[in-house]
Amino acid sequence: MDEKSFNLPPAPAGVRNWIIKDVIEKTYIIYNKKKNEAVCTRCGHRFRADRFPMKNNDTGICPKCKSKATYKAEGIGRKKLAEHFRVLVLTHRGNTVYGSLTEITATFENVGKPELHGWISAVYVFNKNEQSYYKHTPSWCWGTDHWEQIKAVKLPHPPSGMNWYSRPKFERTEVYKGNLKRTFLNSCLKYGWQPDMFQRNEFDAYDLISYINLHLKYQSIELLAKAGLECFVVEKVFGRIGSGCINWRGRSLEKILRLPRRHIKKLRGRYVNFQELSFFQNLTEKEKSFSWETITKAADAFEGDEARRIGKFISVMKWAEWAGKQNVNKYDWLDYIKDCRLLGLDTRKKSILLPEDFAEVHRRLSEQVKIQRTELENAAIKKVAALQKMDIKRNGFILKIAESQEDLNVESSVLGHCVRTYGDKVAEGETIIYFIRREEKPDEPYYTLEIKPEGKFIQCRGEHNCNMTPEVEAFKDMVVAEFNRRLKRKERKAA
Repeated sequence: MDEKSFNLPPAPAGVRNWIIKDVIEKTYIIYNKKKNEAVCTRCGHRFRADRFPMKNNDTGICPKCKSKATYKAEGIGRKKLAEHFRVLVLTHRGNTVYGSLTEITATFENVGKPELHGWISAVYVFNKNEQSYYKHTPSWCWGTDHWEQIKAVKLPHPPSGMNWYSRPKFERTEVYKGNLKRTFLNSCLKYGWQPDMFQRNEFDAYDLISYINLHLKYQSIELLAKAGLECFVVEKVFGRIGSGCINWRGRSLEKILRLPRRHIKKLRGRYVNFQELSFFQNLTEKEKSFSWETITKAADAFEGDEARRIGKFISVMKWAEWAGKQNVNKYDWLDYIKDCRLLGLDTRKKSILLPEDFAEVHRRLSEQVKIQRTELENAAIKKVAALQKMDIKRNGFILKIAESQEDLNVESSVLGHCVRTYGDKVAEGETIIYFIRREEKPDEPYYTLEIKPEGKFIQCRGEHNCNMTPEVEAFKDMVVAEFNRRLKRKERKAA
């Protein structure tokens, strides 16, 4: 098998001009001051070089096509100037549609329009009886030039080369649209021409091949698109998970969507994903009567573990109906319920579960919880301070201990470090924070010392996390030694 065996129709006449005008990204003006000539690579316009001040690698404007261009001196090599991309062209012969994917390299070595070098990397054959994809492997790639039919009909992603982190050379893939409408309407695809859907959902080359394959494979694609339910077509084309909720081989909307016609009306004109459709299909008749906003709110809750947690307090559908009106998301409501329980509120009451002004009530409870937590935390920090306090004064230094979250905040603010975040650890007995102060300035933060309850020294930091001076380090060593002596004394007493 070779390229000729496919008997491809000739490429449309406008493809080359389209590539030069619209696909190639960069424009150069190649000039020769001795000959007083300059040429634009975009439009091929030739003009006198002395009309503009030109310098190699400076930028200018082509006087004819108005493209922004980079000046290139003719005498300086341009071998490295190249662009790489792929072009998908669809043609037809009778009812059969052919797709050719060509890898193209545009070079700018010669003066004038760029030269195009390409080879066909894939061919597609589409009709009612055949949807085929043939992959081309050239001889310079794997030894022998050969074609093979690939089972999954799709547009292949370009190889990334030896470096997995680098962008593939032929990553950019463009679709020639000059003959697209004509190809669709005069072939087996005449009922699949949906330009508005293509544009709304920004179909690229990958999506177009997928859509053509699905359209010819399943009659349901055409039925859904024309019934105002293109969302399911788009979800399928994009390869979204959950497509099993649709019977793609069905021949009526009722069989395709597994729903009676009276419920299908609810879906029209909306963007419904597979997860939402599956959720809707499994609702009871009574639940299906809820507004679509309520249904999607409930479906969203079932995407994770939130529906189970909501269901401990109230029916998910009832919650969703309320949440839709209040514009409340599932995470905020679950946080609110957590606050309610911390404050001892009765979550069996509807007025507590579903307040009329959720935003205000949630804000108020959050503030109460914050105050309560601060009070509890301060009490715990104070208890730790009473147990671990040491009155040490030597060599011009004195030792204090953190007795509240406010103490930690002040220390953190003055010294510019993060000890303010240690309040919960101190309260839970995970660590102990001491303050090293100078005798002449006992209330001014100087160094912060952290020791674990088992006597292990963790760190001692000054302003902006600076290291200890030799004097501070000597005082720190004495404090840690005294802490461990007291710890052993307590252990002996306990024994």
